[in-house]
Amino acid sequence: MTSIHSSYQEAELLERFAVSEGIIGLRLNVPTWPGHVPGQHLELSLTAPTGERAKRDYSIVAPPSALTKLELGVAVVPDGEVSSYLVRMPLGEKFEVRGPLGRHFIWTRETEGPLWLFGGGSGMTPLMSMLRHWREAPDQREIVIAVSARTNANIPYRAELESFAADFPNINLVVAVTQEAPTNPEWLAERFSKDTLASHLPSPTANTAAYVCGRDGFVEGVAKTLLALGLSPQAIRTERFGES
Repeated sequence: MTSIHSSYQEAELLERFAVSEGIIGLRLNVPTWPGHVPGQHLELSLTAPTGERAKRDYSIVAPPSALTKLELGVAVVPDGEVSSYLVRMPLGEKFEVRGPLGRHFIWTRETEGPLWLFGGGSGMTPLMSMLRHWREAPDQREIVIAVSARTNANIPYRAELESFAADFPNINLVVAVTQEAPTNPEWLAERFSKDTLASHLPSPTANTAAYVCGRDGFVEGVAKTLLALGLSPQAIRTERFGES
């Protein structure tokens, strides 16, 4: 397992792009990056001209094979001190990052059994690293990708997720749009509940591993539903996201 790195490293912004409405992607070059495991995150540090620092944690979207070329997903908040600057940061600007961080919310292909991934909005970011890592050497394990978004335009990584589902018959993509009518008739027009998930998920096995990431309400609701559907507490890993 990649160890936790405590020292700051220089990073350079290479590219910025739209992931969905309200979420941007950043591609960075971190020459001294020591490597990471899918699901880990980093701390991004910006220094103001006054010397004051602002620090935020962001999940790594890139798989470990990206080496020093990292990708982050950032939920943009209009009044967010850090995210509002990242929207306009000049390409080529350098700043500091620290990581990789986090040991609990990680997945490697040595983890056997079905893989269930639940992402609420920008909570899909660490799950994308897991999926991209799996895609590099795909196997026949059963994979569920369940993503929830307020609107159709808010669905993160939509084209990539649809490509996963189209290319791999062992992947089941479940999409919930909670505040407007879904553009795809197969998607849900409601929040995930015990009844809706029970009708869309296979029966869990003894080695099913579930990862749930998003804001507090989403994580609490999905985790309780998975317990009610028969998963053990040990099979469910959660990570909560804030916005800043």
